[in-house]
Amino acid sequence: MWTADVVKVVAYLALILLLFFLSAKALARLRSRLPGGRAIRTLGGAPLGPNKSVQLLEIGRTVYVVGIGEDVRLIDKIRDPDEIASIHEALGRTAEELDAGRSGRRDRPTGFETWLAGKLGGAERRKERVEHWLEQHLSSSRSSHGENRQESLERDR
Repeated sequence: MWTADVVKVVAYLALILLLFFLSAKALARLRSRLPGGRAIRTLGGAPLGPNKSVQLLEIGRTVYVVGIGEDVRLIDKIRDPDEIASIHEALGRTAEELDAGRSGRRDRPTGFETWLAGKLGGAERRKERVEHWLEQHLSSSRSSHGENRQESLERDR
């Protein structure tokens, strides 16, 4: 009789623990679906290499661009409401697309990856313009210095 009581207690304890675990999972799932359910929202991310990525995080009314690698680094803070609205528009994905991204099924780039590629392309174009300007400036500087050297050499003779 005594062993039957112990078996019942263990079975009820296992049942209570299972119900507690399932309730916690259900509450976590429900909370993550509510709009104000989390203080930090992950808007998107793009892998850059093994164990390296760029993530967009929204906290309150600010969007943070964060680099993740061996450490976490803040790349940029975006506070401009128009820019944040354009990010939300670019990242406007349906729940099905988000679920597909989580399950590893990705046939096309995410909105974040498209947005990031556009921003990186703009940075590349700015870099090219600066390099072009520097080349022009340095070549005109060299030619004027070259003329001055020629003049000074002629004077020394």
